Amino acid sequence: MPDPNPRNDTSADYEQLEKGLLVHEPSGTTFDLTTQLAVFHRGWTAARDADAEAE
Repeated sequence: MPDPNPRNDTSADYEQLEKGLLVHEPSGTTFDLTTQLAVFHRGWTAARDADAEAE
């Protein structure tokens, strides 16, 4: 992979990718495994949907 461009907004994402971390963008929570991210996102989405229905 090429070095990150300091003028590019994705350079922080590149650094996290190099470390092997996955970031749930809406919440900023980081995970080591795709499975952890997927389970968290499913729960996070369900909670948001429940909040929207309550309104």
